[in-house]
Amino acid sequence: MKTLIFILITIFACDNNEKVNSVQNEFEVVSLIDLIANPEKYDGRKVMIKGYLNFSNEGHAIYLSKGDFDYGHYKNALYINISDAEIIKRKINYTDNAHGTIIGIFSKDDLGHRRLFSGSLKKIEIIEWTEKRD
Repeated sequence: MKTLIFILITIFACDNNEKVNSVQNEFEVVSLIDLIANPEKYDGRKVMIKGYLNFSNEGHAIYLSKGDFDYGHYKNALYINISDAEIIKRKINYTDNAHGTIIGIFSKDDLGHRRLFSGSLKKIEIIEWTEKRD
């Protein structure tokens, strides 16, 4: 009986690990700091990052923090390569500046508007805003 229970637990654990691994292989969860510090490592890969999202006429970007956005620290940010049509389709307002999560393909060579940023995200799949913790 103990052997049967062990086998069932092993099968269940293996099955769950495969599901988790297949989901994780879809994208890599990476900090914005890692992307900026190691651009070659992530170039061309689908990544999920969190930061301060800004959508404006000058350029859409995700910053390390709101302070980096407020003070124009562009090297602490990635350009978000998304068209105005896509912004309208996703119902994003230019006033929707807040912390959030984004999933897209990282490019180390596309430095965005006036080549100010430390890279860019293209082929954006998900943009989500984060609720402030209580």
